Amino acid sequence: MSIHAQDIDIYSGLNSTTTIPNIMVVVDNPSSQNNAVAACTYWDGTVPSNGSTALGADQCALANLVHSMATQPGGVALLNLGFTTMSGVNFRLTPVDDNPYTGINPVIVSGVSVTIPAATTNRQAIILAIKAIAQTAGKSGQGTELQETWAYYTGGNGTYGSINTAQGSLSGTVYPGVAASCIKNYTIFLSNVKANAGHAQDNGELPYLDASAQNALHLGKITATQLQALDPSATGYTGTIPNKPEAGYGIEWSRFMYNYDLTSSIGTQNIVTYAVATGDTGAGWTMETYIQDVALYGGGKYFAAGTNPSVLQNDILKIFNEVNSVNSVFASSSLPVSVNAKGTFLNQVFMGMFRPDPNGNPRWLGNLKQYQYIYNATTGSVELGDSIGNGAISSAGTGFISANAISFWTCANLASNPYLTATPANLTSAQIALLTADKQGCPDTQPNGFWANNPGSTLALARGYDFPDGDRVERGGIAQQMRQSNLTDSYTTSAGSTSNPRNLYTWCPTGTGCTTNQLLSANPFSTSNTNLTSSLFGTLTTIMPSGKAATSTDLINWVRGDDNVGDESSLCPPNSSGVNSTAGSGNCPNPAVTVRPSLHGDVLHSRPTVINYGAYPITITATADSGTTRTATASAADVTTIATSVVTPVVTFANGQGCLVTITSTTTFTYPNTNCGAAGGQTASVGSKVVVFYGDNGGVFHAVNGNQMNAFGGVPPGNEIWGFIPKEFFPKLNRLMSDSPQVLYPSTPSGITPTPQYKDYFVDGTTGFYQVVDGGGNTVKAVIYLSMRRGGNFIYAIDVTNPTNPIMLWRVDNTSTGMSELGQTWSQPKVTAVQGYCGGSACSSTNRPSPVLIFGAGYDVNEDTDPPANADASGRGIFVLDALTGAKVWSATYSSGGTTAYTGNTSAASALVAGMNYSIPADITLVDRDSDGYTDRLYAADTGGNIWRVDLEPSGNATPNYWRIYQLAALGCSSGACAFPVSPAQRKFFYPPEVITATNTAPYDSVIAGSGDREHPLYNSNERYNDLFLIKDIYIGSDATGMATTTMGSLFNATVNPWDGTLNGYFITLGINEKVVNAPLATAGFVYVGTNQPSVPSADACNGNLGTARGYQLSPFAGTYKSVVFNGGGLPPSPVSGIVNIDIGGVMTPVPFMTGGGNPNCTGGADCASALGVQKTPIIVPTNRSRTYRYIDGK
Repeated sequence: MSIHAQDIDIYSGLNSTTTIPNIMVVVDNPSSQNNAVAACTYWDGTVPSNGSTALGADQCALANLVHSMATQPGGVALLNLGFTTMSGVNFRLTPVDDNPYTGINPVIVSGVSVTIPAATTNRQAIILAIKAIAQTAGKSGQGTELQETWAYYTGGNGTYGSINTAQGSLSGTVYPGVAASCIKNYTIFLSNVKANAGHAQDNGELPYLDASAQNALHLGKITATQLQALDPSATGYTGTIPNKPEAGYGIEWSRFMYNYDLTSSIGTQNIVTYAVATGDTGAGWTMETYIQDVALYGGGKYFAAGTNPSVLQNDILKIFNEVNSVNSVFASSSLPVSVNAKGTFLNQVFMGMFRPDPNGNPRWLGNLKQYQYIYNATTGSVELGDSIGNGAISSAGTGFISANAISFWTCANLASNPYLTATPANLTSAQIALLTADKQGCPDTQPNGFWANNPGSTLALARGYDFPDGDRVERGGIAQQMRQSNLTDSYTTSAGSTSNPRNLYTWCPTGTGCTTNQLLSANPFSTSNTNLTSSLFGTLTTIMPSGKAATSTDLINWVRGDDNVGDESSLCPPNSSGVNSTAGSGNCPNPAVTVRPSLHGDVLHSRPTVINYGAYPITITATADSGTTRTATASAADVTTIATSVVTPVVTFANGQGCLVTITSTTTFTYPNTNCGAAGGQTASVGSKVVVFYGDNGGVFHAVNGNQMNAFGGVPPGNEIWGFIPKEFFPKLNRLMSDSPQVLYPSTPSGITPTPQYKDYFVDGTTGFYQVVDGGGNTVKAVIYLSMRRGGNFIYAIDVTNPTNPIMLWRVDNTSTGMSELGQTWSQPKVTAVQGYCGGSACSSTNRPSPVLIFGAGYDVNEDTDPPANADASGRGIFVLDALTGAKVWSATYSSGGTTAYTGNTSAASALVAGMNYSIPADITLVDRDSDGYTDRLYAADTGGNIWRVDLEPSGNATPNYWRIYQLAALGCSSGACAFPVSPAQRKFFYPPEVITATNTAPYDSVIAGSGDREHPLYNSNERYNDLFLIKDIYIGSDATGMATTTMGSLFNATVNPWDGTLNGYFITLGINEKVVNAPLATAGFVYVGTNQPSVPSADACNGNLGTARGYQLSPFAGTYKSVVFNGGGLPPSPVSGIVNIDIGGVMTPVPFMTGGGNPNCTGGADCASALGVQKTPIIVPTNRSRTYRYIDGK
C-alpha cells in the first residue's frame, strides 16, 4: 500500500490530554537550618505558625500561592499539589481547585493529626495542611525525603533483598503509587542555608537507592552502564558527584528520579526536581551547593531566595508557571557572523517559531525571536538566555522555551504592566533596568493587553499582554513589534504613509514586461498598484462580516494586516455588536485596533539568514592610562553611539582586539589597558548592523532589523524593514484569509466539507546569501537567494546591498534555459568561488573568479508517496549558476540514455549522468580540498540513497567543460542502487554529507551521511532500516577517475562492534523506523546528528506523534557512538557550532559552543536535553572539516 505524507504529519496527533501536572513539594523542616528571615503574612494578614523563620516563609509562600491560584475554564485545576517533610508524605496530591475535599481525613502533618472540616474545598484543605507544618529536631535527611517522595509517586519497583522499595524510609508507609500515564511529575525541594551549621546527614537512604536501581536494571528500565552511573553501591560506580558538599544521598536520589521511567507508557515519564534555597544564600556555604546540585542532577532549575519571603514566593510561582506550560511550539535558530572577528559569531540567537493550528486549520501562528548565550557561573556551562540574563530553556521537560523567559524585542509599559507591578515582584530592579537599557519599554494603549479577548489568556502567565512572551509563540518578538507599528492602520490611506506604513512589495505581478535590476518598491503590494488585478488571486471564497464575498481589495488589505474578516479573537472585531464593538468600549481602545492577531505566519522550515552589515566607526582622539585602566576620549556623538549600541558595549580597536567599555562622561570611556588595543588615537568600531531574512507561511518573506537596541534605516530594532510576496503565491492567499479548507493529515477523517487539502507553503526554504566586506568590515555588496522548499520550483535573487531598498536581481524556474530539471527548491543556494569561472570570460590576473551559486536540483513530490509509485521526473541533478546574473554555468542531471556524457565550453557546460535517477533536495557540500580559497570539490546526496562527488579542478583543468561527476556510494538497497519499483522504499538522504579531510592516521576523506525519510515521520511497519554511514573517499586529490561505487556489502557493520578500520567504511543501523532528520556536523573530534523515532500507534502513548528525538555523538574513526534523548520529541534542527564572545565576569571571552548537538557528558541543566539548548563544545581533537562560504571578503 502506498502512503502519501509530508513532514508536518508529525504534528497531526499532538496530545490533547487534559491531564494536569503533579507537584510534590519537599519542605525540608529540620530545626538545624531554620534561621531567621524577614517577616511575612498570609493573604489575610495573619502570620505563619513558624513566624519569621525559613519554615515560616515556606508556609507563607505556599499558602499564598495556593490561595491565589486560578483554575482553568470550568473550574478545572491547573495542577495537583502535595508535600513531604521529614515525617514523610504529609499531604497527598490534591487538585488546587474549589471542589469539595474528598481525600484522607484526618491527615498527619509533622507528626500531628489535622482534621479537615466538612465542606472544605481542596484549596482550603491544602492551605490547612501547609499551616500545620512544624519543625523536626536535628539535621536534615534530604535523601530520605526524596526517597519517600519517589516511593509515593511510583509505588516502588519491587522488593530487593529485604527492602520493599514502595515503603517510605521516613514514615514506613507502603505506597501504591500515583504516577499515571502521560501525567508530568515534579518535585520542588525547599531547603535552607544556615551559616556555620550542620546540615544534611545520611538517614539510611542508600540501601533504598541501591534496591530501586537494581530492580530498575532487572526490569530493563536502565542498562548495566547506567546502573554504575546512578547507584553508589554498584560495582564499578562511575557517577561520583564532583566535590560533593554534604553527607547523605539527596543529590543521588534526585538524579535517579530524573533518569528513571515511571511507567510503561510510550515516552519517558520521569520526575524532575527543582530547588529553592532560603537563608544565607550567596555566601559560598556548602549547603547551598548541595541544594543547587539537587536541582542540577534532578533536571530542574535552582533559585536562591535568600531571606526575602516575597522572593521565595515568586520563585515558586515561576516553577509553577514553567511546569504548567506545555505549548506545542517548534523552532530552529541562527546566529550572525562577526565581521570584526571572522570565525566568531555575535551573541545574538535568532529563532524562527511556529505553532500548528490545534483545529487543523491552515492559518498557523509564527514569530521570530531573539535570545543570547549566557554563562552560568554555578555550573560553569553556557546556556541559552533571555534578554535579562535568565536561562531560557524550560526544565519542565518540554524541550522548549520557559514560560518565564523574556526574549529581546518583547516590550511592555514598564510602569504599568501587571507582570512588572505584581506583588511580590517578578523581576528585580536590576532586571527592570536591563529592560530599560534594552529598549524593551513601549506604550501599551490596550486596557488589558492586545490578547485580552483571546481565550488562551486565562492561563497565560502574561494574561492578555505580550510580556513575558515565554513559550507563547505568537507573543512578543517581531510579531509584537509588527503589530505595534501597524496597530491602528487605516487601509483606506496610501501604503507607505504614516497611517498605513508597512512596506510590502511584489515583482512583475502580471508576468509580462518583467524588468530585472528593478527596485522592489516599484511594485508595492497594495491596493494602489493597478497591476494587482482581481484575476491574479483566483476565486475568493472568504465571506466578509457584511455577508458578501471578499474582493481583491479586502484580500490585499488583509495580507497587509487589516483585521477585516472578523474570525480572530481580536480587540475590536469588525462589524460586531458586542461589548468590544466600538472604540473605547470593553477591551477595544480608542483609537480602535485594526491589526489582526495572525499578522505573522509560521516559520516552519525557513531557517533565519543573518547578514551583519558592519559596525559603527568611532574615532578615539587620545588615551590616558591610570594603573590598569585606560581612559579614551572621543566625540560626544561617538560616545553616544557606544552607549546606545548594546547594553554592555564592546569596542573593537584598530588591532582587532575587543573589550567591554564603561562610559564615564559624555566624551570619555574606560577599559583595561592590557589586551584591549594600543594606546593613542585610532579608529575603532562598536555595535553591529544586523538584518535577518526569512520567510513565513503567512505569505511574506521578511527583512527585519536584527539589532538589539539600534534603529537601522529608520526602522526600530526587531521590526520589519520590508516584506516580499512573490506573484506565484497570489492564488494561495485566499485560503489563508478564509482559514479553510482544513489541512489534510493522515489522521484527518473523511466526510469533512470543504474537502481538506495539503498545507500551502510560501518562501519556506533557507535563504542563501553572498556578501562582500571591505577591510573596515563594511558591506559593499550583498545578495540573497530565496529558495521555496514546497513553496515552488523557482529561486529569486535580490540585491540587498542597501537593505532598505532591495533590488530584484534575477529569477529562475524550470522554464529557464537549461533548468527544466529544477524541482521544488529545497536545497539552500550556496555562494562560493571556483577557479575556472570568471563571469563567462577567460580568467586572468585582471579577471578574477566571480561568485557562483550551487544547489541541488530539488525535490520531486513523487517521493511523497511511500513507496514511490513512479520514477522521479524532476530534481535529479546539481546546478551551478552565475550568482550575479543567474546564467547557468554547469549542471549534472539525469541521463535517459544510460551513459554519462559531457558537453559545453569553458564558460558553460553540462553533464547527463547515468544512474542519477533520484531528486536531490539536500544542500550541496562544498570542499576546498587544497585550502586555496576556492571550492574544488562537491558532494551531493539524493533520495535514492546515492552519494555523488563532483571534481571542479580535475588534473588541474578548472573550466566548466572539465568538471566531472562520480558515484561515490549507492546505499538505497542492500546491493546498491534500488531497481524500480521497490518495496519497501529505498533509503533516502535529505541532508548533505559532512566531510572530514584526510589525516596521517586516516589517509582518506571521510564522507559521513545519515539516511531517513523525514517526509514520512509517522510509524510504518514496512519501512527499511536507516543508517549512519562513513564512506572512505580514497581519491584525496583533485581527480577521482577510476572510482568504484561503495555499496552496503563493502561496509563494516559497526552497530554493535567498533569499526576496525577495514573495508570501505562502516554503517550503524538505527532503531525501528528511526530516521536522520538533520545535517551531520563535525566539530572537535566528534560528529553530531539528530534523529526521530516515531511511536508505534498506541492509546497508551504519552508523546502524541512527536516520537523520540535523539542527538547522536559519533566518534567517526572508531565507529562508536552515544546518544541523548531530547525533551519534547519532534524533528530537532541541524546542529551548529562555532565561537561566540560571552560576557564572563565582565570580560568578553571567546567560548566554543554547540547548539542542537547531543552531548551525553553535558552538565548544563535543561539545555543538555533540549534540541534548542546550547553547551560548550567538548573539544577532544581537531577535526578537518569541509569549508562552506558564508561571505567573501572584498579586496
